[in-house]
Parts: sequence; C-alpha cells; structure tokens
Amino acid sequence: MLLVPDLFPRLVEPRLRDATGVADISAIRQADARKFGVQLVWYPWNGMTWTTTLPSVVTVHDLWPFVSPADEQRKRDREQSHYLRAVESATRFIAVSRFTADEMVERLKIDRARIDVIPHGVARLTIDDVAPARLPSGDRYVLFVGETEARKDVATLARAAALLPQSLRSSIVFVVAGKKQRTMADVFATPGVRFDILGEVSDGRLASLFAGASAFVFPSRYEGFGLPVLEAMSYGVPVIASDAPAVKEAAGDAALIFTAGDAAALASALERALTDVDLSRRLSEAGRARAASMTVDLCAERTLEAFGRALAA
Repeated sequence: MLLVPDLFPRLVEPRLRDATGVADISAIRQADARKFGVQLVWYPWNGMTWTTTLPSVVTVHDLWPFVSPADEQRKRDREQSHYLRAVESATRFIAVSRFTADEMVERLKIDRARIDVIPHGVARLTIDDVAPARLPSGDRYVLFVGETEARKDVATLARAAALLPQSLRSSIVFVVAGKKQRTMADVFATPGVRFDILGEVSDGRLASLFAGASAFVFPSRYEGFGLPVLEAMSYGVPVIASDAPAVKEAAGDAALIFTAGDAAALASALERALTDVDLSRRLSEAGRARAASMTVDLCAERTLEAFGRALAA
C-alpha cells in the first residue's frame, strides 16, 4: 500500500502501477493511514518529506547533501531537511552499506543501535535472461552506467582511456548510459578515444548493454553503495572500480580496484581486464558469485526483519 499526498489516490493508481510494475498496487492518502489499518510507514528514499505518528523506517542511500552541501543556503536547507526530519522522527533506519551507516553516526549523530545495514541486492540471472548488445561496428565496448555528474568522475575515465596503447584504444568503444550533464560534454571529446553517449536508456536496453560489455568501469569518488557494480557482476562482466569506501564494499574481492582519481592506475586495470583472458574469466566468475550472494530476495527478507524491529520498538 502506497501513501500519497494526492486528494484522489485512485486516480494516480494506474500511473503508479506503470512506474512500479506491481499490478495490484493500492494507494491511499497519507492522512488516512490509520483508518486503513497501516501499522508501519517505510520511507525508502533518504529521509522524511512528511512525518507520521506511526512506527517508521527510513532507508538512507547516501549523505551527499552533507558531504558536498550546496553553496546557496535555501537549496542546502531543502536538500538536507528531509534527513534532519528523519533524525528527529524515525523509529529506525536502514543504511545500504556499512560506510553509509558510519556516515549517519558521524554526520547526523544517529545512535548506531537504530540502524540496520542492509545492502542492495540484484536479481538472479541465467545466460538466457537477456540478449547481449552488439555495436554496429562490431567492436568491443567498455560500459559506464550513471549520471555524468562530477562525483562520478568520468573525467578520470576519459584520461585513462587516452593512456591505453593505441592498438587497444582503437578497438574499444566507451559506452556511457545515464542522465547527461551538459557541463561534462567536453570530457567526451578526448582525442583518440571513442565515446558513445547514450543518455538514459530503458531497463531492457540497459540489461543488454551489461550483458554485452567486455568490461564495466565505475570510477566514482563517492557513493552510498554503488549498485551498478553489483548489477554488472550479475551479468558476468569483469568490473573495474574505484576505491571509494562504499564502492569497495559493494565489490568485495570480485573486482579490480584502483585509487579514485588516478587515471594511470585505471588505464593499467583496463588494459589488464581487456587483454588478459584468464583474468577476465576469473573476474567474471567472482562477480557472478558475489552477485549471487547479494540478491534482491535477501535484501527484501532483511528489510522485513527491520520492519519487525521497528514495530517491536
């Protein structure tokens, strides 16, 4: 059951079904929660935009508005307010990584006893679940998934790509899938490097891109978890990831890790993953095993357990 601010919830149910893929979804007004027997409210995204007197659980994905607060006071207050409201009102919290839980304790002064650490999960896949993408040129490609904002550090990826041996660089395309930032356009004009900037793509297209990639690279300097790393692993794609704490936590021992911002180290890791067949196979196998141990079903089970603790409190 979804609690919504709309005056006539039934009118928004078709849109919510389309957005969630849940056929039997029902929506009610926030103010009517008790009348419909709601016992607990879950806020799944970084805080509380409204409060309730019912037991509540808030999932925190990252603390970026506190790590890099906006310069303008009004914007900063708006971005931080729902976190601070949750600190005052939530019964319990879910952190998507140990790193995020540590940040919640340090930056928001939340009692660690109120926090459950529950990593994201991915679906179990088989080789027949999706058809791998193929580029029109037939060339291999390295995939990056994410919004091209500064903290994702595609600039380091571009510099690393330019450092690859020319023979390798000429045979590889760097495919970028995710929301475009116009301020990053110059990054993709690196001489001698072929980028294919796709922008936002459908879930089906993204799945095929994962399945067909020769490697997946995630150079982000800051994340609360780093779900694309785990998604790539679920498709058996060799992963190269930065040493940002939450990204390393998501990757475990199943990726090549390089120092964030170090283009030479990333270039070296890319060259190894793309030329060493045995290494590529080992990364693929380790990634699949890692993804198999962190499923969406396990995430759901642990989330329900956290709900039980909130109700007991």
